[in-house]
Amino acid sequence: MPSHANVFHIQRQCEGLANTLARLVKGATSRRRTLQARIGRAGQRDPDSELGVQLELARHTAARASCLARDIRTLVQWLRHDFLALAGPVLATRQELFDFVVEELARREPEDARRIRPVRVALQNQRDDLLAFAGVPNGNLVPAGTNLAGLFDVARSEIDASGSVRTTADWVIGGALAVPTGKHSVTINASVTNNAGHTGTTKSIVAVSNVTSGRDLTP
Repeated sequence: MPSHANVFHIQRQCEGLANTLARLVKGATSRRRTLQARIGRAGQRDPDSELGVQLELARHTAARASCLARDIRTLVQWLRHDFLALAGPVLATRQELFDFVVEELARREPEDARRIRPVRVALQNQRDDLLAFAGVPNGNLVPAGTNLAGLFDVARSEIDASGSVRTTADWVIGGALAVPTGKHSVTINASVTNNAGHTGTTKSIVAVSNVTSGRDLTP
């Protein structure tokens, strides 16, 4: 059974890469500052001197390391918070964005192949397994025509200007509504009773959007 727990190891591997590159940036920056301090103490200002050449090389190295670390951190954050998160886009969208991240890692691989390539290859080879959880319901599966309460959480209640109570509900993360083939709309009847025993009802007809998972409803 596909499980979101399967992404834990690869997330740690990606975070490890980002953290390692961040440490390299600190090291490169420290070397640059040390050279600058040595030049300052020696009173040398000639860029063609030995220390001047070393400083220019250190500046270039630090700048490239910083750019690479920043890019890798951004890609890792996209993976963690968007594509591999439990709540997120439908499977087809995740797959497309996942492939984009792998391509961007491949583009930057020549900068530090020893560290980037293992992560890029692991992501590429495990793509379908890592995203399998997004292709199946991971919460309540409720057939259309039955009680839909399991799909919604009450987010808040408030009294409007007319004195009526307005209740807002939202989808439960991982919930799924099973709609019969050929069904293009769903009628949702809601009933809310307050502490005084007064009950209010409302009805909405929503269209099922044209997505692979049938996940989205549109007003």
